[in-house]
Amino acid sequence: MKYQIIGKNITVTDGISNAISKKLSRMEKYFLINEEVDCRVVISAHKNDQRVEITIFLPGFILRAEVSDED
Repeated sequence: MKYQIIGKNITVTDGISNAISKKLSRMEKYFLINEEVDCRVVISAHKNDQRVEITIFLPGFILRAEVSDED
């Protein structure tokens, strides 16, 4: 899986990038994921919360998840 990690109003450090890659690697046992599958992760910081949006482009469909929290 190819990862594209984007930070908006936040700096994406190596620690954040490694944590995201580790979490998303768990998806490989549920789907036939290879190097042709793209994954876009957008991390953004707002006044009162932080948001992570994950979009995985699989052949035939798209998976998308979004979560926001104060911490």
